[in-house]
Amino acid sequence: MVVKGRSILEIVAVVAALGGAACGGGSSNTSGVVSCTLSENVGGLGVLQICEELPASQRQQTQQGCVANGSLPDSGVSIGAHFADGPCSHVDALGGCRVVNPAGTATVWYYGAPDAGAQTSADIQSLCGTIGATYVAP
Repeated sequence: MVVKGRSILEIVAVVAALGGAACGGGSSNTSGVVSCTLSENVGGLGVLQICEELPASQRQQTQQGCVANGSLPDSGVSIGAHFADGPCSHVDALGGCRVVNPAGTATVWYYGAPDAGAQTSADIQSLCGTIGATYVAP
């Protein structure tokens, strides 16, 4: 599903990164970050994927919020979510949008979907600039 050239997952991830970084919580994570990978399988177009990386202190909130599994009836779209005690993968990443606030740093990583007319790193840079975030190269 696309809204003004942006996947619903992109919009949700940016909003979550901006709002989610204000939460607190405990953690024994030694990497310092936790992540939630969201995948949207859009029929014949391939898999669109993003990954939100947050401070390990937000482990509980991130894990509880990482639950997008399911499908949209009659649309051919399935959505999945995977929580990890560690950073997002940078394999095939186009780049990330980083937001820093008093609660910590949140980064949303974006990945290309070749069959879906993959976005480019320049597209992600533009997206980051639009929302006032810092672009991070993969």
